[in-house]
Amino acid sequence: MKENKIVCWCARVSGILLMLMTLPHYFLGLPTAVLQPIADGKITDPEVGNNFYVIWVFSSITMFLTGATLLFISTDLRYLQRRSWKLALLIGLGIAGFGISTSIKFPEAAAHMSLFTAVGVITLIPALIFARSYLGKDAS
Repeated sequence: MKENKIVCWCARVSGILLMLMTLPHYFLGLPTAVLQPIADGKITDPEVGNNFYVIWVFSSITMFLTGATLLFISTDLRYLQRRSWKLALLIGLGIAGFGISTSIKFPEAAAHMSLFTAVGVITLIPALIFARSYLGKDAS
């Protein structure tokens, strides 16, 4: 049976990194970037503060679930499942694109966004390099 361990392991590494990145995002970022500005009166509108809180928590959950998704599809990537490859390609492109575009738009956040760019690239580049494995006649 044909398989591709490189794409599989890159997806696993990306998934684990993304899940680990959730911890500082939630436990360090939420208090300093959301709760402290609200307490300091920098965000005076309660509705804006509530929305900011909800969006931050949602993005933390989404980061974790995206990482978990990469872990779940990694075995299918190993065995050249085309649907999993398409999903890995989409996730890698989305995360790398987010990291790059945010770094350009907000240069002061480039250090943090480089982590997203790296995770996206770790998923995207191997998926592109080995695209023929997933698009061949014998791939399912």
